[in-house]
Amino acid sequence: MQLADIVAESQDGQGLSNLARQFNLDEDQVRAAIDQLGPAVMAGVRQEAQSPDGLSGLLEALADGDHARYLDGDGTGITADGNAILGHIFGSKDVSSGVAAHAAASTGIGASIMKKMLPVIAAMVMGYLAKKMGGGASGGGLGGVLGQVLGGGSANAGSSSGGGLGDILGQVLGGGSASAGSSSGGGLGDILGQVLGGGSAGAGSSSGGGLGDILGQVLGGSQRSATTPAGGGLSDILNGIFGKDAAPEIRQKAMDKANSQLGGLLGAGTEAGNDGDQLLRSVREALARR
Repeated sequence: MQLADIVAESQDGQGLSNLARQFNLDEDQVRAAIDQLGPAVMAGVRQEAQSPDGLSGLLEALADGDHARYLDGDGTGITADGNAILGHIFGSKDVSSGVAAHAAASTGIGASIMKKMLPVIAAMVMGYLAKKMGGGASGGGLGGVLGQVLGGGSANAGSSSGGGLGDILGQVLGGGSASAGSSSGGGLGDILGQVLGGGSAGAGSSSGGGLGDILGQVLGGSQRSATTPAGGGLSDILNGIFGKDAAPEIRQKAMDKANSQLGGLLGAGTEAGNDGDQLLRSVREALARR
């Protein structure tokens, strides 16, 4: 489904008409603008996710934020948040201006309007990703985001049913699908122990390196239980999977899975996706020649 179709279905089917009123355009013009701006934004997100730090930051934002409101909400704060998103994925206002100028030339819509629309579209792309991955206030949190992106289900991290964080990390990182409380090899204690350097003792083990010790190190407290909310430890968990301290083979496997899933959501290899990559590349090359 094209981004314009997703926007059209948002806000009780009024997404396109609401944007049309906001920017004094008709719906066909809004569609044309989204078709130009959306692929460039998606290309920027894909490129940002190619590095471990960029991917960790993206997943943390999706798990921790309320991005779904950008599609379904009343638009409050969307421009400011969209500009912050553009700053992360494009790196400079010059790139954003170049993308807007190209879209203006392709659609015949004024460049000033395109500049105003670009952060709104950027926020809506994040809203689309959040809904697809189950993050933010719509439910899912870290377990949902990791499950959807890395292919391990969408249950919450604290879920005791199949598909929780233990199963997700087990499938992604090669530790099996045993639950956090399992005494068999491959449970969450073993997986987190391997990923985060806390040993391979099982979750129920009383010896050092068990799940309590591992989560204690990750979440900033000692001997915290498996059901303790992650709180500020989300960044540590993601960095433990994708960051420089993770085992190289685990980091590469997780990166490959994540980028494969994100690529599918963000149009990698499609005509629109290729156009977005080409546009972003040409804008950056033009700026480099200045």
